[in-house]
Amino acid sequence: MTIPCDPASFAKDRVEAAALLLGLDLPHPEQWDFLQQMISLDLQAVPGSGKTSLVGLKLALLAAGWRSPNRGVCVISHTNTAKDEITARLDAVPAGRSLLHYPHFIGTIQSFVNTFLALPALRSMKVEVQTVDDDAYAAAALRRLERHPDYRTLKAALERQRDGRQLLTEARFVCEGSQLSVVSTRTLPFSAETPSGTQFHRLKRSLARDGIFRYDDMFAVAERHLARHPALAQATATRFPFVLLDEMQDTSGVQLRLLDKVFATGHSVVQRVGDVNQRIFDDDGEAQKNASAFPMPLSAELPVSRRFGSKIASMASDLTVHRPQRIEGTGPEGTIALLLFDQDTIEHVVPAFERLANSLIPQPLLLRTPPRVLGARRQPGNSAKFPQSLACYVPGLAATGRGETRGLLITAARAAQNQRQHGDSHAAVQQLWNTVRGAVRPCAPEGIPPSGVSTATPTLRAGAFARC
Repeated sequence: MTIPCDPASFAKDRVEAAALLLGLDLPHPEQWDFLQQMISLDLQAVPGSGKTSLVGLKLALLAAGWRSPNRGVCVISHTNTAKDEITARLDAVPAGRSLLHYPHFIGTIQSFVNTFLALPALRSMKVEVQTVDDDAYAAAALRRLERHPDYRTLKAALERQRDGRQLLTEARFVCEGSQLSVVSTRTLPFSAETPSGTQFHRLKRSLARDGIFRYDDMFAVAERHLARHPALAQATATRFPFVLLDEMQDTSGVQLRLLDKVFATGHSVVQRVGDVNQRIFDDDGEAQKNASAFPMPLSAELPVSRRFGSKIASMASDLTVHRPQRIEGTGPEGTIALLLFDQDTIEHVVPAFERLANSLIPQPLLLRTPPRVLGARRQPGNSAKFPQSLACYVPGLAATGRGETRGLLITAARAAQNQRQHGDSHAAVQQLWNTVRGAVRPCAPEGIPPSGVSTATPTLRAGAFARC
């Protein structure tokens, strides 16, 4: 595929001028190799290697030399935070701002799939989408189960299962051939031919007809659309002759399969960047079993980290379990600390982490970029494993009562802050709407969570961890 970009944009003098404008230095040959390569490749980049800065610089160089009015650059990441960071870097360079508009696309993989595949497919089926949200879907499914007389048999069957509610709320579509099938967290305790099985599938499809979907549903709908309209993949790839996939390590098996169907046709140059050793969720290894799993065996590397020195680099190298990599640390030496705790002392972990950060990090820097403590669970719900969620470390995070007013105020403040920082009013409005939708609702019967409330601890999915 010929990329409609002036090759002179990547000449040494232009690269140096653009790097100077962005305040970047390029001391390592691996950085130059990545910037000037215009073939499909994988880049395995260690923490602190300046990957995001390089991505921003490369995109700015592409923008300066782009020569097509109707074919563009496609940049896909996994989170709005990563997307906003790339957008902010491009916005700081006059030439880079052109990538923020048609014919280019910068967004999350969910927004890419929705925009170009899933939403057009649903519109062709006369389905008006009301919401694409796991929590909203769960609340709607439980309401329908409780209130609709057509699902009494299913309700009784699910009540006999320890995880019956989860089976219903996490039911999702998968594409098999060119058809949509319904699956859940495990094999259903009843066959599809039984009254319970029939009602289970009917409830899922009735929610879809009403425009209520889980996030994963959209990938299945998109895959089905591609299977039925194979020319769509070539048309999408032709529209985007250059594709950059950021944070590639977080791509699930389903997402990777879909991306391959669209872009692995040879019609696009596809460059994938990330750090497989920072992968958080294993996805049951599905993505890694794929022949195009990231990173490919002959991937390029950025092994030098300026985030920390040799001691931390040596320790981090021993933790590169997914792909062994020797990290070279050229940054400040820093301090290695190990915090041990049990159930009686877990509440002291975060305060100890805060004190440690306060003693080691200069106060101005600490105020500008305060440490963040994150938590995750592989299996949401009522698992007895310890720790169960971030609320085990910070009990104040546990929900007390319904707390809609407090939640609305917090969400409004965060949405306003995000809007001020990134100028993205759409994301702020969506953030507010999701919270309002969960707060303004009728009371549910006893034992059934009200709309927008999940029985699992919000945002937490398996084993808590801290990241500074």
